[in-house]
Amino acid sequence: MRPIFDIRIVRSPDAPYYEDELLAGQDYYPDPYLAAVHDKGFNGIWLHALLRDLVRTDVFPDMDEAATRRRRQDKLKRLIERAARRHVGVYLYLCEPRGFRCDHAFFQRHPETRGTLGVSPMDDWMISPTQPPGEYGALCTSVPAVREFLEEAAGRLFTECRGLAGAFLITASEHLTHCRSHEGWGTSAPCPRCCPARDAAEVVAEVINLIHRGARRADPASRIIAWNWAWNQFRDPQTQAAIIERADRDVIIMADWERIGRKRVGRRTVKVDEYSLSYLGPSPTFRKVLAEARRHGHRVMAKLQLANTHEIVTVPHIPVPFNVGAKMKRMAAHGVDGYLGCWIFGGNLGLMTEVAGRMSFAPQPRPSALLRQLAVRDFGPAAAPHVLRAWRQFSRAWGLYPFCIPFLYFGPVNYAVAYPLTRPRPADQGGSPSWIALPRDAEGRLCPGGRTKNWAGPFTPGELAAALKRLARAWSAGLAELRSAQTIAPANEALAREAGIAEIILLNLEAAANLIRYERLATPGQPPRRLNPALRALLGDERRLTARALELVRNDPRLGFHSEAHCHLYTPADLEAKLRDLDALLGPAGRRHRRP
Repeated sequence: MRPIFDIRIVRSPDAPYYEDELLAGQDYYPDPYLAAVHDKGFNGIWLHALLRDLVRTDVFPDMDEAATRRRRQDKLKRLIERAARRHVGVYLYLCEPRGFRCDHAFFQRHPETRGTLGVSPMDDWMISPTQPPGEYGALCTSVPAVREFLEEAAGRLFTECRGLAGAFLITASEHLTHCRSHEGWGTSAPCPRCCPARDAAEVVAEVINLIHRGARRADPASRIIAWNWAWNQFRDPQTQAAIIERADRDVIIMADWERIGRKRVGRRTVKVDEYSLSYLGPSPTFRKVLAEARRHGHRVMAKLQLANTHEIVTVPHIPVPFNVGAKMKRMAAHGVDGYLGCWIFGGNLGLMTEVAGRMSFAPQPRPSALLRQLAVRDFGPAAAPHVLRAWRQFSRAWGLYPFCIPFLYFGPVNYAVAYPLTRPRPADQGGSPSWIALPRDAEGRLCPGGRTKNWAGPFTPGELAAALKRLARAWSAGLAELRSAQTIAPANEALAREAGIAEIILLNLEAAANLIRYERLATPGQPPRRLNPALRALLGDERRLTARALELVRNDPRLGFHSEAHCHLYTPADLEAKLRDLDALLGPAGRRHRRP
């Protein structure tokens, strides 16, 4: 078969992004995993790395400690060799030139390299979640030595780690790197050499080209991919086009497939400013980047999330395979050359990634024919029609998702079934980020913060609750089809797991709506003083959701795990504790409550 998409990259969900995985003793890419990557239709995996951690340069020979550098490089070389035997290439994510805290010894030795001063929250977080914010200095590319470092380091990397497939570059992110990398984010002291003397497009293209030239000189087959993530932060709307124009022609341009799209939710049109399985894309922004890149002779990749998104991460996948199939058809129609199929999460090998992998080759199958084949293979010919109808209904229903960044990042949908409605919460500081472990009290009990107003975004609380209910009703129709399939194939464990994933999604949607309703009926974070009929009915329904979630999580320990937080946001113990709280309020009669 001929590949439609030349580059198809995923990442192990077991690999911890916020740790130095090349120094870890654990192997997150064992041979069976690499074999599965190839079998599912992918030809690349990615790891996060820093140039200074992997190679020594003549221009800055004192950047890192030699022993740990050798350990990282040895592990990377072994992975490259093992992956190559499975026809899988290894790509690195590079965000360069990575700055240092202002008090770092490097700046004491090379003060002339320090440029723009500002914060670098991702660097603080990667040192420690409790790291106090510090001031960082960018490495100024107006300084010749910094430019020499980038090109030399890239060349040494692809020389010493022979067979490395390539790298993708983020050149504007939470990390402070070059002097224009935090344009529009706010800095404490802009670099007098770069700001405003050099425009952002010049600096960004310079970083891309230096790394590209060093890599290609060492290995002409290496692929350098420039990702446009956060290029929209630059104030001049023409900056993206200028970067693309100035980038070397062999640089591959990658753009987010869905980002800055629009979709209807109820009576509102909302912006899709993240990865989404509820929006098919491509966004108008992607189409503009594609056209500009093609005009200048660049190949183009799409960035998307295949298995799950921040819409809900705490499941192995969101079972909306018709949506993934539609994306792959549209990507082929637009002539996209490849894709990065996940970020820190979203790469779980399973239903969704298999659909993407199978549809990456010509002749490209129709999604319905492919999914019918997969349903028969995994669940049997008798149950397959019900499974196929369930997948189609889930895919349609997910379009109703009430998309907004505050809800995705700070809302409760990833752990709503375990949300302790009646327990004290921390001071209202905008909500608990869902991509890290949730806060707990001295007893180890969950105590996430925030109220609906903090994460409702453009919606009113009532609108958000109504949207969640509409989505839950539509999702329930798909779940009913899966339950019909289970009556036909009751012993099929794969079908039971698939139904469990679908059901825990439904329970979290309903529990998130209940949380919004609870804030209307009682004081958030406190047990109600008395139970009126409406509140008793809500808490009874919440008990039903929690009890069923406990059964599902006990049967499938994958549920509740967040690949970016790299922990379970909720556990059976959390659900048991919530049930005890609810039982204490409802009494014996409440335990028998059935949903009206």
